[in-house]
Formats: sequence, C-alpha cells, structure tokens
Amino acid sequence: MTTVFKGHLGTVRHVRVPLGLDPWPEEGPFDLVHVGQSALILARPVERRRDHRSALVALTSQERGVVPGGICVPDPAEFAELVRRLTEDAPTRPALTPRLVRLDGWLADPPRLVERIDLRLPRTTLDPRAVARMGSGLADVPWRPADPVMDPRVQRELAGPLARAALASDDPLVEDLLVRLIGAGPGTTPAGDDVVVGVLATLSAAAGLPRLDSDGPARRLAAPLAALLDRTTAMSRHDLLAAIDGQFAEHVHGLVRALADPSLVAGAIARARTWGASSGIDHASGATAAARAVLAVATDLFPSRTIHATRRSA
Repeated sequence: MTTVFKGHLGTVRHVRVPLGLDPWPEEGPFDLVHVGQSALILARPVERRRDHRSALVALTSQERGVVPGGICVPDPAEFAELVRRLTEDAPTRPALTPRLVRLDGWLADPPRLVERIDLRLPRTTLDPRAVARMGSGLADVPWRPADPVMDPRVQRELAGPLARAALASDDPLVEDLLVRLIGAGPGTTPAGDDVVVGVLATLSAAAGLPRLDSDGPARRLAAPLAALLDRTTAMSRHDLLAAIDGQFAEHVHGLVRALADPSLVAGAIARARTWGASSGIDHASGATAAARAVLAVATDLFPSRTIHATRRSA
C-alpha cells in the first residue's frame, strides 16, 4: 500500500531557488527518501528519471541553504510546517511502506516571493593568511570514533595530491586518486566524494594564475569523475554532477569566501561542523588542500620581489 500526500502546501510563501532552473517540479509523485532536521530529499520514480542530475529534489531550511536542484524554505515556521505535513503519518506507517509526495499544488499556487540564487562560484583571489588559518582550524576539529572504517581523514589526506595532480595535468594520477576517493568513506554522501567537491570548488573559483584562468584543472577532473559516478550513492551523484557543472551549495560558497578573507574563517569552520556527520569538514578539507596547492603554483610562477632584489644585488 502506498501513502500519497496531495496537499498544496499553501503555507509556504517564500522560497529561495537556484538561478536559471525551473523551481517547481513537474506534476507527478515523488518518493520521500530522506527526512533530516534541515532537509527533505525527494526522488523521482525510476521511470521518470532522465539522468542523474534530475533524479533528486531537496527541500531545505535556511540552516541548510540553497543546494543545486533544490528549493530552500527560509522561514523556520514554514519549513517546520512543511516537514510536519509531509511526514505527519510517518510513525503509523509500516517501515517498508513507500511514501509518495505530490507537489502539484505549487504548480498552481506558487509562493509569492521567489529569490533566485546563483550557485556558480565567482572568481576568487585566495589569501595565504586565510588558507593557513583554515588549515590550522581544521586540524583542531576533534574526531572521536575509533573505528578506522568510519574515519574520513583517510580520504581528506588525498585532497592535496588530487589538486596537485590536476594542476600538473597528470591525468593518470588524477584518475587513480579519483578511483580511491569516489564512493569511499563514511556518510550518505561518502567522505571521499565530499572531499572531491571541495577540491573542485577551489579549482573552479581560483583566480590570478594564467594556467587557472581557463578552468583547466577543474575540467581535468570532470571526465574521469563522470565515469565513476555509479560507484557512489544517489545523493552524492547529484552533488558531484552539479559540481562538474560548476554549481555548489551555498555553504561551499561560504568556505571559498573564507579562503579569501581571514576574518571569515572561524565562522566558516563552525558552520561546516554542522553540515552532516562530517560532510562540511570534508568539503572544507578538500577546498583548503586545493587552495594550498594553488598557492604553491602561484609561488612558483611569481617569485617574490625580495628574492629578485637579492639576486640583482648579488
């Protein structure tokens, strides 16, 4: 037996959605596949899925922010009411009974205020002080579980090598590292995948270096990454495909901004610690390791004036 929610969700009057996308899912039922404190994940039934990118729709709170392919309900009362209405009979349903949700009411009566948010990262000039501070702050984040299988640090340590391989155009090494990362580690979105998203974010946004202006390093990850998506979860495929397309969740934007401004680092790390069991710190670790790699390239390309002056006087 299937339970179907058919309400028109008229309590939601204000939403935030990604720029350039139709914010309203088409008619038809969705499977409710995940219920969290700050997000509800809906999946299109298999027969209606055109590709990985269109498989999922995330309904998120302001705490979670706008995510690729999602609809954010920023008002806490409206989001709480949305969760209540979509899950109100969950305790009485058998565990294996599918829960279908129809959002048809939003097609006929959309929210009055719709904000469109650009999830493409702007060009960013990294600040070495901010990158160093982010690295130190992440090193101080405690990790308690003793089970090595649940330790995401194994995947985080591969972020720097992956970014350096992409910057060096070492395609075989890029592919080898992606094989070791995609689908690996704990979490609904595995830690290795979140690390790759962080690396892609920094490589997509970094500005000021000739070899980065064409997005070459980020593109170098795209082809081998797309070939590995079947190794991971549906939620992670969704995030990775968006990252390949240059779109990142708002909280990832916050991490990249912090890598350009030391005053934002502490707040960015605090917010990252609230994003999933370890996903936020995994994103931050990937983004920071890539930032270190980019700055190392910058140092090689542009030696300091002090060094030049010393050489001239010698």
